[in-house]
Amino acid sequence: MLWLGAVAPHPPRRAFGVLAVMLVAVALPLAYESTSGETVGDMVAEGLLLAAVGSILIIYLHLVRRQRLGLRAGAEVARRLASVDALTGLGNRRAFDEALTVEVAGAARERAPLSIGLVDVDSLKTINDRYGHLEGDRCLGEVARVMESSVRSTDRCFRWGGDEFVVVLPSSARAAAGEVLRRMVANVNRDCAAPDGRGVELSWGSAELAPGASMEDALAAADLALLEQKTEKRR
Repeated sequence: MLWLGAVAPHPPRRAFGVLAVMLVAVALPLAYESTSGETVGDMVAEGLLLAAVGSILIIYLHLVRRQRLGLRAGAEVARRLASVDALTGLGNRRAFDEALTVEVAGAARERAPLSIGLVDVDSLKTINDRYGHLEGDRCLGEVARVMESSVRSTDRCFRWGGDEFVVVLPSSARAAAGEVLRRMVANVNRDCAAPDGRGVELSWGSAELAPGASMEDALAAADLALLEQKTEKRR
């Protein structure tokens, strides 16, 4: 009972070790010649019972522990999948909200700049209408891959929804963010091709989180800058 209550819940390797020690302790009286046959039989029976019950319990607890670890791993995978956009592999809107909360707090704590960029794939609707949504999805996947490889290691790209992406640029004023986004747009145009062979074009707008302003204000400013650029392209 002492072993079952105090030792069995421990990891199997340790529990088996203590079980072996206890079995040796139970068998020690057998070393005395004066031990009667009845006593020997009782000791052997006790040892076998202890070994059987202990082994079964250890195996059971080991299986339970493995199952718990599997459930935890499954829950972690599910949590990660819930934050990933299935089409592009980038973080989704939920992941963006979580990352933004962390970055805003970090920028306030370190008094560092924080910028955000909104990016739009100009020709996605035309690609979907003319070549089908499979081609549009392929295009989005390629754009996401090139975007992610074009930004700095501290920057993060997310799929905002539809043909829009958002880029979070920590420790970056608006001018520095603009340089990163322009390089990213150029890389996408060079490396991502539409079904007709032309390079995919992006429009973008950026904004810096001003002191005392909310992230909603920065998003609205970036969205306005994006709209202005798209308007300029239509002229």
